Amino acid sequence: MKTLRHLVLITATCLAVPAVGLAQSPDQAEMNIDSLTQVMQELAQPGPEHELLHKMAGTWEETMTVWPQPGADPVVSSATTTIESILGGRFIMTHSTGTMFGQPVERYAIIGFDRRHGEYTMVALDNGGTYWITASGPLDEETQTMMLSGEDFDPVFGFTQTYDMNMRLVNDDEIHSEVIFTNPEMTGGAPEFKMIDVVSKRKD
Repeated sequence: MKTLRHLVLITATCLAVPAVGLAQSPDQAEMNIDSLTQVMQELAQPGPEHELLHKMAGTWEETMTVWPQPGADPVVSSATTTIESILGGRFIMTHSTGTMFGQPVERYAIIGFDRRHGEYTMVALDNGGTYWITASGPLDEETQTMMLSGEDFDPVFGFTQTYDMNMRLVNDDEIHSEVIFTNPEMTGGAPEFKMIDVVSKRKD
């Protein structure tokens, strides 16, 4: 077991603190690895930022407004979304079902707070494609808005989509979300194009 522990310490030292490890004795390196392990274990636990996510748990009725392209008339649809806390409170998972353009729509998103980088994160996917998108960013404390940004290269169209996904917690029973594209191929030359606007109201 001692040999295995030393092997783990040597491997961790090479991966995490190679420059420091080479200049220190094995005892000092082991102390540093123990300290690093303690820090990582602490960061692995949910922090106060996750309380904002926990407030969102429940069932929500959504009204979604979509503009298919800049200048187009909006299309309004409805959906029901359930939000639950997962993985020991480290993330929330949203599951939405509804219809759009007469077709069934189903969406999932996993939202968390990365305590290493100090920002909120999202992975989202739906039945409209075989891919997912990601976004991350800070919380605007004044407006209680998660200001997430991301990008995705689309090999079919041959350009990179850049977008903002903002979620504002109006209060414990209402959330406003929007998806805004910022790349010129999507905006039609304008600075931005808001494609989606969602108003979510708590059902229970």
